[in-house]
Amino acid sequence: MQNSLMAQCPNFRTCNSPKCPLDPEMKSRLHLQGESFCNAQKSTILRLAQGEEKLLPWIANKDWWGSFKAAKSRNNKINSKNKTKSKHAKSTKKL
Repeated sequence: MQNSLMAQCPNFRTCNSPKCPLDPEMKSRLHLQGESFCNAQKSTILRLAQGEEKLLPWIANKDWWGSFKAAKSRNNKINSKNKTKSKHAKSTKKL
């Protein structure tokens, strides 16, 4: 069941997020700083998870969505800083 939900996501083939909101085992998975986050739209996740509230209880939790959005935003900021540092390091090596 879990793979069929995740496989229905339009981002499934290219996603490399270690935690998928459509994965019933999501709460037991680790997410390390700098790893990617789910890029699916909230509306897509809700549509695919419809009727699976027992399997995916966090989907109906407004607090979870807020923390998910905040963590995703923090991660994006960290990744953009790391990319800037990486570009700067490459440009100084050329000098």
